[in-house]
Amino acid sequence: MTCFTTALNSILNFNNVSVLLDHTCSSPTQVPISNVKWSTPINGGYKLNADVAGPDNEGRWGMADIVRDSDEYVVGVYHYSQILT
Repeated sequence: MTCFTTALNSILNFNNVSVLLDHTCSSPTQVPISNVKWSTPINGGYKLNADVAGPDNEGRWGMADIVRDSDEYVVGVYHYSQILT
């Protein structure tokens, strides 16, 4: 299985992760903001960056992904949100 296929499967299975988050995060936990900077992948490679945030006032969690190549071109994006009850 290629790295891209593995990453795509992770994105497509986000619903399973959101259910896991719902069961394991019964009370909100504040996470400190970090100053992380993006770095290019190895020459000829791709890099998947993902972020998850939530819940908002309506209980919605969101996930965003971006794939960039070694020339820093965006080659794919994905966003998903779901209300967890």
